[in-house]
Amino acid sequence: MATILGSVVESLIPGMTEGVRTALPYLTSMTLQGTSLSGPTLSAIAQGGIAPGGPRLSANEIIRRLRSNGFSVRTQIAKRAIATIRRAVTSQEYVVSLPGHTKPLASRIAPSWFRQEFKYYIRVGVTGLDSKTGELRTQWVTVTSPRLLSINDAKGQAALIVTGTETYDMVDITGIDIGSYTQMNPALNK
Repeated sequence: MATILGSVVESLIPGMTEGVRTALPYLTSMTLQGTSLSGPTLSAIAQGGIAPGGPRLSANEIIRRLRSNGFSVRTQIAKRAIATIRRAVTSQEYVVSLPGHTKPLASRIAPSWFRQEFKYYIRVGVTGLDSKTGELRTQWVTVTSPRLLSINDAKGQAALIVTGTETYDMVDITGIDIGSYTQMNPALNK
């Protein structure tokens, strides 16, 4: 997750300096610390006393730790990158916590990192049996909509996609999980 976020953040932050670009994997890992998405941190930073799942670090503390490990980062750009990552994480945690019948509030959904044709994109993981091999697998699909969908509606659309097409050809669905819910980003859809 940290690598994906890092590469996306790099494309979003104008004026990304070489110092921040080099430090981005570490910056992303530290920004995710203390969230539901925290995972193992990179070894150079872990030696600085950062434990996975530890307390959330302030932007200033992240920048201080990067600099103490030899990275040259501009404060303003590093803070923009941290804010972008935190917005995405907060949005994902919010959507995952919603009851199935609930539609998320548009104001709590993160803007898309990519140009998109529809107003809302929902990434959904559907776990079930492959009809050809009989093996249990998870297939990630994107549900698109011009309007907000409840969590159950998004899951239902995803189930129809994986069971109703030869592309996915899945039977006996055992689980459906929401991965992310994003809305059109006006800055990217001009």
